Amino acid sequence: MKPCDRDDWQEMIAKKKRFLFRMVAVFICFYFTLPVGVILFPSFMAHRVLSHFTVAWLVAFLQFVMVWAMGMIYYFKTVTFDRLIEKIVARAHRTRRIVK
Repeated sequence: MKPCDRDDWQEMIAKKKRFLFRMVAVFICFYFTLPVGVILFPSFMAHRVLSHFTVAWLVAFLQFVMVWAMGMIYYFKTVTFDRLIEKIVARAHRTRRIVK
């Protein structure tokens, strides 16, 4: 039996897919707020919020922050996925149900 045939492996892959889907969905939604906002709500995006900064500039800057934050979240989450994979493989080796 290969590790990819195990139920715990399939469960871990499903968790990883759910996590990645959420990350991509949040990224795409936030990414398109700037172009869609400028096209559909130009007066709102031109509104000044911090002395010389407009809402559009604020959203553009927040996209950089979002990319860094999502990168850190992804990094720390993959560390937990790596630990899960190590446990699954170790358990498979203990039960001798792994094919090299």
